[in-house]
Amino acid sequence: MALQRKSRWLIGFVLGLAAMAGGCLRAADNGPADRPSGLAASIGVPGGESSEAQDAAARAAATVPEGAVVVEIRNWRYHPDDIRVRPGTPIVFVNRDEESHNVVHGTSQRVGTQPPAFESPLMEPGTQWTLVLEEPGEYPFLCTVSAHQLMGMVGRITVVQE
Repeated sequence: MALQRKSRWLIGFVLGLAAMAGGCLRAADNGPADRPSGLAASIGVPGGESSEAQDAAARAAATVPEGAVVVEIRNWRYHPDDIRVRPGTPIVFVNRDEESHNVVHGTSQRVGTQPPAFESPLMEPGTQWTLVLEEPGEYPFLCTVSAHQLMGMVGRITVVQE
């Protein structure tokens, strides 16, 4: 088990370096193109997942508040990764990946240098976490699990008073 985790970490680290060197992994992302701001992302279950993951995803989808923006975590990315909302809009992060992830306010260079404005718990596959931001501003976020941010697990929330 420990060897498997170390192997995953090493693979993730190498892939992260490749992404930083040329953005290669971004081009390989087969996820949907940018979605219009303020619209909920699809809450369907991508093909190829086990029925257990599909069941967990269906349960998570059933608990999304009305008017919320849904951000799917799948294929080691946030979909959408650039979110624009009004103050008080629920943002629901749903982990559709087969790995655990989190959502932490900050950028790679600033993680740990100051307290984050928000930080989710570790989200196991099929679970979700809801965030509500009241203050207008720009909030970069990333996944700090096993250097996932180096592989492109980053995003931005912009809260605007329109």
